[in-house]
Amino acid sequence: MGCGIITCSSRSKKSIARRLKNICLEPEIFLGVRNVPTVDNYEILEILGSGGFSEVALAIHNPTNQKRALKIIRKSPLAVQQLNPEFMIIEMKLLRTLDHPNVLKCFEIFEDKENYFLALEYCEGGNLFQKLGPNLRDETRIADIIYQILSGIAYFHDKQIVHRDIKPENILIESSETWNVKVADFGSACYLDKNKIAEGVFGSPFYLAPEVLLGYYDEKVDIWSLGVVLYVMVTGLAPYSGKNVKEIVNQIIDCPLRINAKTMPGQSLLMLDFARQLLEINPSRRISAKDALQHPWIKRNAKSKTQNTGIPINICSKPLKSKLAQGVFMYIVSCLLKSKDFCTLSNAFREIDTNGNGKIEPHELENELKKLHPDDDAKKKTINFFKDFDYNNNNFIEFTEFIMACSDHQCLFSNELIGGAFEKFDEDGDGIVDLNDIEKVIGPLELKEDCNFEIKGRFDKKKTIDKKEFIDLIKSLAE
Repeated sequence: MGCGIITCSSRSKKSIARRLKNICLEPEIFLGVRNVPTVDNYEILEILGSGGFSEVALAIHNPTNQKRALKIIRKSPLAVQQLNPEFMIIEMKLLRTLDHPNVLKCFEIFEDKENYFLALEYCEGGNLFQKLGPNLRDETRIADIIYQILSGIAYFHDKQIVHRDIKPENILIESSETWNVKVADFGSACYLDKNKIAEGVFGSPFYLAPEVLLGYYDEKVDIWSLGVVLYVMVTGLAPYSGKNVKEIVNQIIDCPLRINAKTMPGQSLLMLDFARQLLEINPSRRISAKDALQHPWIKRNAKSKTQNTGIPINICSKPLKSKLAQGVFMYIVSCLLKSKDFCTLSNAFREIDTNGNGKIEPHELENELKKLHPDDDAKKKTINFFKDFDYNNNNFIEFTEFIMACSDHQCLFSNELIGGAFEKFDEDGDGIVDLNDIEKVIGPLELKEDCNFEIKGRFDKKKTIDKKEFIDLIKSLAE
């Protein structure tokens, strides 16, 4: 946790060396927990909310002048259930692995003696609960919101993650100009165990699935909760009449929410069928997030599913060949820029991701490219695209990789943003970096490659470089 001195045996050093060698470029490598003495990079403006052991503040991130939501988690009251074996809170561990346009973005994670800090995307549009009412009864808009939530859920369910607290308050709206939404607050989330089950009562009473109260359960509890969210959005009513938690819990067990023309009057037959499948009592028969994305009601009504945004792949810049330039660009995209900056690309990503698992697979990209190119050309372009932009070599194009592929790095490689990446490599804040500082973050640069001759030359002349020299180096690598 950043405290104390750890000595390594020769075996440990070899293990560390192997791990460094195997580092692949993905956003997770930039979200390790840093130990900092102060939070000087942030200016807190106001407290947005608080819970039993944490509070969320609206803050300005001074280096980028961005508004961010700073979640401050006190260490002392953390329960065992909220910790993983390495004594890191589960929410922090989960956020490091999530990379999806409909999951709240985490910019950085750090700690001091008393607190953990999660610097999260600030969604200016508020949350879905604040928007409930007659103005949110349009079936197309409801379907579009549900589709986006489902896309995020399908993505983290594929990673064996269960949210356990899906409710309108935890669905954030990116900005006041759009209805792009984000699943937020993974404070109650967990990984399924080896038997693909979880236990423990987490979440808000109105949205609890019946099986949560009866013992063991799986990821389908999130689907039930989403069904209740849909019911509340459509009717504007609470799902149960209980006046306290005990009464609500008894009603969930004895008389769980049922969907029919009486409980959701005036709605289309397709919507009623969709809601029934979300709120199926038996979790083994309840629809999965992945299958729900293919339901006719979603496919017919969700704008994000039906609008043709056009693929921006043809406007992408020439691929960056240097791993250092790639790493800096990935850090800029994943840790310095807001999702709002990529609104059009987010819609395009979801359009290409036809199975809704939050990753673009080769056949999905090839099928989309066939709309614009002959079959042979589409296949070649797909192969080249994966060769150039599948940075972690897992045969998927994930969201950040897609944004990098379709964004102009010449525009994003500004002095300010490259300087922000320099701060990440300069972990000790002494104003200089050496090759070891860089490789600790992104792994070996394989300096024997032609594209890295310039890097080797810089560090051969001087063992360290400062921020200005770093900016000049990255710009030269991007030319």
